[in-house]
Amino acid sequence: MFNIAVCDDMKEITAQLVQIAEQQSMKQIQTVKGFYSGGQLMEYMAKNNVDLLFLDIELGDMTGIDISRKIRKEDHNDTMQIVYMTGKEGYERELFDFQPLNFLAKPLNEAKVRECIAMAYGKWTVRKHKFYYRKYYEIYAVSVGRIISFETDKRYILMTTTEGEERFRATMEQIEEQVRHHGFLKINQAVILNMEYIRQFHKDRIQMSNGKIYYTSRSYQKEAQRTYLKFMD
Repeated sequence: MFNIAVCDDMKEITAQLVQIAEQQSMKQIQTVKGFYSGGQLMEYMAKNNVDLLFLDIELGDMTGIDISRKIRKEDHNDTMQIVYMTGKEGYERELFDFQPLNFLAKPLNEAKVRECIAMAYGKWTVRKHKFYYRKYYEIYAVSVGRIISFETDKRYILMTTTEGEERFRATMEQIEEQVRHHGFLKINQAVILNMEYIRQFHKDRIQMSNGKIYYTSRSYQKEAQRTYLKFMD
């Protein structure tokens, strides 16, 4: 189920966001929790899963940057989607490394809040899809949202996930067929990447969340850029 958390030291904003989220017509939304301090939020996240977090950048006890660093760098959680809220400008560049879903300016626009929830829910739904592969005589399944990349390794496919690596026999055509509509990008004949985990996109190379760099073939560069820009829109 889809779980939402809101953290803002202004109680009226937290209450507003909780109310909007609870009214969102999505049957899969299980919980909407509101918090007024970073400490409360951190304590909750230590024991509960959060899929979408609306996070104030300037909290009383800690900053949204501190919390984001804990989520991304210490807990290595790349799947939680974060929407930052602020009444000031100039934080975007500093927060870009934490892969924000979006930024919301205060006072909040209800329509934009609903757009963020719908966008996050759509991405979460994609992550629920399974990718199936065979090893020897067994068939395995992994959530596409946990797959970072596929690359050819001699006669095998090397699949890198958030948990580690798997090698199995398959063709890139078979991989493409399964992940075609789930946010993946082919950058050369031997590599397919999950765009959710792209951290730096350049015309000729891409760096992923695990630090690995892949190079885009010249013949793929134009289409790769177009596809990624459409994905980020």
